Amino acid sequence: MSIGGLDMPQFSQTEVEIIKLFVPNTVIEFEGMKYIIEECAKPRPSSGECKTDVYLKLKTGKLIREVKISIKQNNADFLENKIKYERAKEILGEDVDVILKNSINSLKDKFLKQYLVVFDRYKKTEAKSIKLGWRFEFVNKLGGDLSGKLILSREQVKDVYSGQNLPDSKRNANVNGRVVYDSGVANYILVIDPNSK
Repeated sequence: MSIGGLDMPQFSQTEVEIIKLFVPNTVIEFEGMKYIIEECAKPRPSSGECKTDVYLKLKTGKLIREVKISIKQNNADFLENKIKYERAKEILGEDVDVILKNSINSLKDKFLKQYLVVFDRYKKTEAKSIKLGWRFEFVNKLGGDLSGKLILSREQVKDVYSGQNLPDSKRNANVNGRVVYDSGVANYILVIDPNSK
């Protein structure tokens, strides 16, 4: 991928390379208006990760704009993996139980056909295995017998991608040495194809 002539070969460098594009005290045009870049950084919550990968503070006259970008590479299969209930509640909000129940029920017949004890190798399951449970993961692409579509409203999808339901410690991240309210809640998504030049 090329942004402003800049190649993005690896995910680990994507954030750094994008931050380098937004030099403080320079003028950019955004949504038809010219702004001065006051600040550009990666927000850092007190623990874990927030949804915002690049935080921009823009100014024109007295108007201040915060552009909080979540970067997604289109070759990344997992949005979240090995999710525990507490994390699912952070992501999905108070409706987590209903959302999970509806989504899992859509796969109920597939779960009921699973062998819990396998004496001889069956598909990908080794012989002499006991299935203890399943992992809950958010993925971009369906894969495997027990993969299904998470049943979410448009607003819930927006909440998942933005981080709106995350705890305050991840919503209000540290930006350049100070805590900025809602800096960890993304309001834009940048999808990158790391293989294109």
